[in-house]
Amino acid sequence: MTEVLKKITEMKKGAIKREAEKKERADIVTQASLIEVSRPRRLDNVFVRPTPDTKRLPGMVTIHQNGLRYQSISRSDQRVDVLFSNIKHLFFQSCKGELLVIVHCHLKTPIMIGKKKTYDVQFYREASDITVDETGNRKRKYRYGDEDELEQEQEERRRKAI
Repeated sequence: MTEVLKKITEMKKGAIKREAEKKERADIVTQASLIEVSRPRRLDNVFVRPTPDTKRLPGMVTIHQNGLRYQSISRSDQRVDVLFSNIKHLFFQSCKGELLVIVHCHLKTPIMIGKKKTYDVQFYREASDITVDETGNRKRKYRYGDEDELEQEQEERRRKAI
């Protein structure tokens, strides 16, 4: 009897979960398809928020006839389309005094990104170059060559000031 009771409660939980997901997705409208351009303008090394998966992967944003498309470089199935007709507000944040350049889209109707329903999508790019650690991420025994590190820090400060 206890086994039957467990199965019944699991079935109830599953039904309640499906109903909650159905209610959550009720206001999601299917978007029209993106009309692609043969040679679109693009911006490389861009990240998207919220991320479709748990990993933050770089990609590229291309502008097409009726919207924007984010395409991950490493995974071709990871794609986010935002149509201009669905954008309520579009904000741009330059890198003056910041390390990120951000294009923020606030949408009229939510879209699904991964398994998340969202009204806000951000495309951002880091303005400073990522420095490569030539030591192979191992701690150095001796601290020689600090001049290079100081020069890199000054270069980054100069980029922030621009």
